[in-house]
Amino acid sequence: MMNVMHGSGMSGLASIPRHRGLIYRPLLDYTHDQLKDWLKARDLDWHEDATNTDTHYLRAYMRHNVLPLLKARNPMLVQTVCKIADLMADEDDYLEGKAARKLRQITLRKSESSLVLDALKLSSTDVVIARRVVRIVARQLIPEAWLEFRHVDAVLEAVAAGVGVANLPQNLEARVRLGTVTFSFTGAARSAVGSGAGGTGAGSAAAAVAGAAVTASGEPAGTVPAAATFGEHLAVPGTLELADGRVLSARVLPVEHGFDVVSYATAHSQEWLGESVLLDAQACGVDPVHGGSLWVSGPEAGDTMQPLGMHGQSKKISDLLGEAGVPVESRSMMPIVRTNIRGHVVWVAGIRPDERVKCTQDTKQLLELNIYSGHKPFERSQ
Repeated sequence: MMNVMHGSGMSGLASIPRHRGLIYRPLLDYTHDQLKDWLKARDLDWHEDATNTDTHYLRAYMRHNVLPLLKARNPMLVQTVCKIADLMADEDDYLEGKAARKLRQITLRKSESSLVLDALKLSSTDVVIARRVVRIVARQLIPEAWLEFRHVDAVLEAVAAGVGVANLPQNLEARVRLGTVTFSFTGAARSAVGSGAGGTGAGSAAAAVAGAAVTASGEPAGTVPAAATFGEHLAVPGTLELADGRVLSARVLPVEHGFDVVSYATAHSQEWLGESVLLDAQACGVDPVHGGSLWVSGPEAGDTMQPLGMHGQSKKISDLLGEAGVPVESRSMMPIVRTNIRGHVVWVAGIRPDERVKCTQDTKQLLELNIYSGHKPFERSQ
């Protein structure tokens, strides 16, 4: 009933669980007065918390001022409310299970500090489940977080619009663009260019808010990159500021007929010491006319690529970073550019592009990718 006053969903109206982890509550079905009567009948003393009678506290105010008035109209009020709370708990468990399954189905990428969902699928989810999905995500990233109605609605409004940012407690934000919703902490990568698309439908989340130690492979701990600590779209053309102050940029360049694009791309990479590369735009999934986007995130355990020069042989990114002399503690922040959120690697920024996206004599459009310090714009020869 305290939660009713504050405003609460079904979880807040459910009864306290009788069993959670190592905690058991065998006396949950007894009232305060019943327990006192039981102790008095056996001549047993007990400790009474002084705040139990201080109506400055809401629980004491409800117990001593509100409940007596309600029980005067319904002597069975406590039993009735408790029964409702038990029913709510059962239904809450059921819906929570459905929301957890839906979350697994629409999760595109997950790390300790971020989670990326398919925004289009979330927008078409029943709003009852969609709200819970948002709350579960927040709890996974911030176990002690408690979202208010306005926080959840802000996320679903952005999802309905197809683009936007919802600010959540403890510096958590939900950023919607390009068909994804990324939950991460402020201070992670930011994109300078963005667009997106959402979905709507009757009874959907969008419609409801439209108006409102050792790795698995046996390697020693530390030899495999930590889970990705950031993830964001890089628009083409566009720029993306990274958490370490560096900037990624991308643009599409035409190839003139008869131009020796292979030699030019090789010389370009050597000139810029790998900090700028020229790749086949079409092989990277970028439309030469309308552009597109690439996905940038940190390396994940088990990530592989086909490094340029290895003739299609696969190599673990953790091994590539080790050979490049990248310190283990810095590897989780190394930007890995992919064709899309689930696509293959295009470029380990500043280190090596992938064989599958190299320029050939058939390349019609070049994709130029650069990485540079944020305080100094990238200067290239024409």
